Amino acid sequence: MLSRFMNFNKRSFNNLSQQEILALAISNEEDDGRIYQSFAENLREDYPDTANMFVEMAEEENEHRRWLIDLHREKYGEIIPLVRREHIRGFFNAKGFYQPFGFAIEKPPYMFAADQGDNFAVFFPV
Repeated sequence: MLSRFMNFNKRSFNNLSQQEILALAISNEEDDGRIYQSFAENLREDYPDTANMFVEMAEEENEHRRWLIDLHREKYGEIIPLVRREHIRGFFNAKGFYQPFGFAIEKPPYMFAADQGDNFAVFFPV
């Protein structure tokens, strides 16, 4: 139990092979795309323009994932090792980003604001 909090079982990013780093990038693109899709679905009714922005972001993540998979096939073959954020010591935990304070994504406790002209995004409590 203590190891869950102390990161004893997690690997250092510096100890990953090139193939594992590529697998991690593929996994991250997939996770991020799903997060953006979830945001879009939950915002669609009240904020359709913002939802569409998240759909576009998810599509972009999916395109990145496809490029990385093609690169993996070219360099290492079809079998992609399972390496995820939570396997790496000190790596950004996506759950903390889209589920702050343990709230389910279905009812996010914040509002998202974006200005595409200035390329910034802000999350603030509601």
